[in-house]
Amino acid sequence: MDRTAGPAPASAVAAAAAVADVGSHAHMQPAAASQQPSTPPKPKPRRPRKSSAAASKSAASSSDQPQQLPQQPTHEPAQHHPQPQPQQAPVSINKHDHCPKPDSDKPGPPKSKHKPKHHLNHPAPENHMPTAPHPQTQPSKKKHVKKAEHQTAASSQTDPPKHPPNASKIYEPYFDPATVASGLESGIFVRGVLRSNPKNHNDAYAALNESPNAAALRLHPELAAYDVGSGSDIYICGEIHRNRALNGDVVAIRILNQREAQHSYRAHRQKDDKIYDRRRAKDQRRLDRMANKLACLASTSPSPALAPTSDTAISPDKVRSRIPEVFGTVVAILAQNENRTFIGKLGYNAPPEIKRYPLFAKSLSESTVWFKPSSQTVRYMILDAHDLPQELRSINPRLTCSVSVDSWNACDLYPTAKFGGIVGKRGSIDVETQIILEENNVCTDPFSQSVLQCLPKSPWSIPATEITRRTDLRTECIFTIDPPTARDLDDAVSCKPLPNGNVMIGVHIADVSYFVRPDTPLDLQARQRATTTYMVQMAIPMLPSLLCEDLCSLNPGVDRLAFSVMWEMNPDTAEVVSTWFGRTVINSACKLSYDDAQSIIDGAAFPKSVAHYQTSSSGQLSAASPERVKEIEKSIFWFYDLSVKMRKRRFDSGALSLSSVKLSFDLDPSGNPTSCQPYPIKDSNRLIE
Repeated sequence: MDRTAGPAPASAVAAAAAVADVGSHAHMQPAAASQQPSTPPKPKPRRPRKSSAAASKSAASSSDQPQQLPQQPTHEPAQHHPQPQPQQAPVSINKHDHCPKPDSDKPGPPKSKHKPKHHLNHPAPENHMPTAPHPQTQPSKKKHVKKAEHQTAASSQTDPPKHPPNASKIYEPYFDPATVASGLESGIFVRGVLRSNPKNHNDAYAALNESPNAAALRLHPELAAYDVGSGSDIYICGEIHRNRALNGDVVAIRILNQREAQHSYRAHRQKDDKIYDRRRAKDQRRLDRMANKLACLASTSPSPALAPTSDTAISPDKVRSRIPEVFGTVVAILAQNENRTFIGKLGYNAPPEIKRYPLFAKSLSESTVWFKPSSQTVRYMILDAHDLPQELRSINPRLTCSVSVDSWNACDLYPTAKFGGIVGKRGSIDVETQIILEENNVCTDPFSQSVLQCLPKSPWSIPATEITRRTDLRTECIFTIDPPTARDLDDAVSCKPLPNGNVMIGVHIADVSYFVRPDTPLDLQARQRATTTYMVQMAIPMLPSLLCEDLCSLNPGVDRLAFSVMWEMNPDTAEVVSTWFGRTVINSACKLSYDDAQSIIDGAAFPKSVAHYQTSSSGQLSAASPERVKEIEKSIFWFYDLSVKMRKRRFDSGALSLSSVKLSFDLDPSGNPTSCQPYPIKDSNRLIE
């Protein structure tokens, strides 16, 4: 039975037109849906429109007439191609995606008939997803009829899922897991890790990794105009398209078509084009001059690839290369980054941009406190003053605090944060160090008891059964060369003349795998920390100090497990004759600093301050004999001679030195740096580094 109703509200008609434009099969919101009349008006014959502006005028003028969504929308043949569509209706996976419906969406009398500002002949607001014109408003051409008919038949199963517009939501709600999984499988969506620009909150990128669907991504009709193969970057322009994702999140992304991409780029970059182009042009001219100098040094004949270029003109190819080729929008967060802690300052003054979102501004309470992170990946966060400690009720602009992201629903312009603690006042070495460590998610917690239980008790000795399974090199002349302050000695060297006139060069690395077994608590903790973090006045270790400073450290005079590689080399040509790898047991003769080794290279005697040992064939450890000391000195000379010859051969073959200047700091007793200077690189450094 037919249902009759009065004229539909203008907002409902505009929403229906927007859904029809994008070819969505999602239903309208109940409060915004218009009821169907019993006798629809007889349609008048229409002539083909000649522009999108005319189409928008037609959509605006018909706001007082009831409209019905098309059952099978068509698309522009030049921009849309068949795509598999998930069968399940999109549902948000974020509990905060569903926002309270604004008063403007409630049924009521017809509103103004003026066309909405988000039509095609007006710039769309930031929170409105640009859509393609309705196909009925475009003139058809005979040569596209067959192609359009073929696409119309498959469009109901191939279009990417779309959400109905909702004026109360700033961001698009996330799709449900089933829809995302189906979209990733079919190629409608792609997976990537989000990287935010710490200097500009409008810039974010997602790197695509090689996957079984990499070929499908490149061949999918929707992505035919783009190269989104393995290793490509997708540019996500603006906070709306980033859709509440944070740096490091694993996200599902929908590739924007050309029209959406152009709109996204113009909305955020048009104002900065001149500054952006001048800066990039200056950098490009400098790079061109450097390339020309390198070309002149490398060859007397000019190379076509490095031909001199103009210092004032920029080729069109270079201009085009500045604009990203692939644009995307985040449709779901697959996995959140574990580091959701931010360092910054608190304040009561609201940012001026919330005036553009009156519904969001109206929802804020009087106790709202604003948090501004020092990183620009997120501009602001929201806290409640009642959750702050008493000493923070009066805001101190120099006081730095830490917060963690608690939630971010689709109605909020900025995320809601949870107060973490007071870091301190900026300027002190401790506060600045803590800020660096927390912003980079460096774990500073002490190792747990379960991790320490994976290690043997100290003192520890190598089991006899393990020695029999390895090559015993404890009687060889092996020693370490490290900075004077090094405590974890992880590498050692050796040099031994052979009867045939060659020399046997050895490099011995501490065997950590003997202690760190796969998937143990110790292994899992090392994976999480990933590396030892070195600050100016401290180091945060990846492994417990018992392991890296004792059990695995190649300290002099103690038996240690190692991985060794031995090269037989010709001393005249510095060519490798043969190579051997294996597990070994070594006993370092001494610990030399770079200054000690350099003094020996310069002709000085062996430093008396250096303790030296040697192990007899029976395993007895004693002080090194004068013969062993001479052997150490000869080994250093062998290393120096071979290193000079090998370095000369590499540079003669065209090697390029890319080493950068390192800084060394002088510290006072409290750990504060007092001065700095370039770290000196000597011949002894080149023996090892």
